Amino acid sequence: MKFAYFLMTILLATSADAAVVTFGNFSDWTYNQSDAGSPAAISSDRIEITSGSNQNRSLWFNQAQGIDDFSASFHYQVSNGNFGSGYGLTFAVHNDPRGLGVISNSNFNYGFQGIAESAGVTLELNGSTNTTEVGFYRNGVIGSGAANVAPHFPGGAGFDVLVDYNGSILNVTVADGINTPFTRNYFVSPTLQSSIGDGNAFIGFGASSGSGITQVISDFRFESTAIPEPSSTVALIAITGFCSLIRRRRQTI
Repeated sequence: MKFAYFLMTILLATSADAAVVTFGNFSDWTYNQSDAGSPAAISSDRIEITSGSNQNRSLWFNQAQGIDDFSASFHYQVSNGNFGSGYGLTFAVHNDPRGLGVISNSNFNYGFQGIAESAGVTLELNGSTNTTEVGFYRNGVIGSGAANVAPHFPGGAGFDVLVDYNGSILNVTVADGINTPFTRNYFVSPTLQSSIGDGNAFIGFGASSGSGITQVISDFRFESTAIPEPSSTVALIAITGFCSLIRRRRQTI
């Protein structure tokens, strides 16, 4: 009986709820930049990911996460704006072969262009039209169809961003605590798992500053609502042990 209890404990431990990912002290994150500017300013649970002109950066959590069904949220603040087309931030998931070292091939296009096997929600700052837009793109290609957000991002206390995906619909909500929140649904077909090639992917951000903007991300939280299955090795050990227990019990009868 004690052994059976031990086996049950192993199985339960391997199928526990998925961990919640936060910035913390950034020890579990990989930061990249392709520009010669000052590195991102990092403090507890906060990163000033761009702060000057022509900057191109990325930040990825070191362990791949489940993307079949997830929720991600963060606070986004922009200042010192010389805003133009292609400036902004992307929350992305990817399985690019370059792994944690991947970074966009451009200091424009929201830090997303050129990242393969990916999907991203862009926060686009467009000074030429004085608008801010939210978009959803795949495989490092920026297309059309982004939706205008009101009010404009720059200035103020910033915005809270929520990205929620249930396996078929991706919902993006942007709120400043004053105006009616912006929300948009994207029907995702094929699924993220199908287009990225795996149910697990690296999560994080890409950012570009163009002529120069300061972008700050804080209070990041990611939670995959899928419960991971026990690994095949652990399951095999548990099954083998259980069968051995049954044989011993039969021999004593």
